[in-house]
Amino acid sequence: MVTAFEPMRKPINERADVFRARLLKTEPRHIDAVLEFSSRAWRRPLSEAEQMGLRDFYQELRDLELDHEAAIRLTLARTLTSPAFLYRHEEAAP
Repeated sequence: MVTAFEPMRKPINERADVFRARLLKTEPRHIDAVLEFSSRAWRRPLSEAEQMGLRDFYQELRDLELDHEAAIRLTLARTLTSPAFLYRHEEAAP
């Protein structure tokens, strides 16, 4: 049985496939944005070890089969619960 929507099904599915491919291609940019946000939240540039720690954390979450959005959310949560964000380290006056 052919419905009135049948002619639109193929173009919609093709556009959806293009959108999904574009989303996959932009995932690394999302990680970079989290690192940039973390740098601003922690009020200093991140060290290489901190950057790799956040990247590794994200990858561990993906390896546990969490989707990209959930892994990004949890990586942001790690940034916001870090002592580097919660406490501001101040030097004593000389």
